[in-house]
Amino acid sequence: EEPAERLPHRGCQLIPGVVGIMVQGLLFVCVCLTLIYKRSRDPPPMRPWSVFLLDSSKQLVGGAFIHLMNLAFAEELQEHFLVEGTDACNWYWINIVVDCTLGVGVAYFYLQVIVTGVVPHLCPLNAHEYQTGDYRSEHSTRPDMSRYRKQIGLWLVVVFCMKVTMVALMAAFATMWLSLSSLALAPVEGSSTVKLVTVMIVTPTVFNAIQFWLQDNFLRKEHADEIQMTAAEPKE
Repeated sequence: EEPAERLPHRGCQLIPGVVGIMVQGLLFVCVCLTLIYKRSRDPPPMRPWSVFLLDSSKQLVGGAFIHLMNLAFAEELQEHFLVEGTDACNWYWINIVVDCTLGVGVAYFYLQVIVTGVVPHLCPLNAHEYQTGDYRSEHSTRPDMSRYRKQIGLWLVVVFCMKVTMVALMAAFATMWLSLSSLALAPVEGSSTVKLVTVMIVTPTVFNAIQFWLQDNFLRKEHADEIQMTAAEPKE
């Protein structure tokens, strides 16, 4: 009986081998298609591809970072909050759902606090370079990659702070979250394979699409002058 109980716990780790690579590739394609579709639905003027790719890459790097933290925290939370009938799959599901709902609002809050409150005090001369989505160069029509690197570093700090906050929230209300996950996953409890697919593929695909769509709204630059910065290439 013990090995059977541990199977789902192992199953919520990264799926190994070629299948694991294919699964991660599928999730990557889904979120990319979501962002591309959102770009087509944004109000004009449409972002140039160079700006769109920089905006989107921040989310993709942050998403990969969160994915690794979710796997680690799912294992740790399962070990500290042992509830009969639940396993690491339940905690991974909780991590995904909480991050992609409450976590989006928390990430926005931290981003605003850091950009408007912390950065101006730490880097008063270069604070404008951390304005998310603004990659304008003073000497070229091409995006300033130095600004991009600063912004992606800032976003990773935001993501980390959000994740720590969400883990604290999950730990504080562990019983409530586990009850919610048990209710949501009850239809697939009979099969560890179906549960694994639901937790590792279906749930991330749906919720990450929602998360990336919402986050793109505050990671992009809204003003038309910045959006158009790469529309005209140097004519020399």
